[in-house]
Amino acid sequence: MTADGSCTNRGRQGGGGHQQKVIQYNCPTCGRSLDNPSHMAGRNDECDGCGYVHLVPAEDSCCPQGWPG
Repeated sequence: MTADGSCTNRGRQGGGGHQQKVIQYNCPTCGRSLDNPSHMAGRNDECDGCGYVHLVPAEDSCCPQGWPG
């Protein structure tokens, strides 16, 4: 979720012409903007900025059900 309250989960075209979902969020330590493909949800990843190892959030965790965004 961004500062204005909108959800930042979005799709991205992959090389094969199909829509690949991307989870976009901020590092819980340094605040750097990060994104991962949806298959990384629930797995550990390392922040490119500070090196903090964190859990990639679920695709829908940033927006409550029915949230416009």
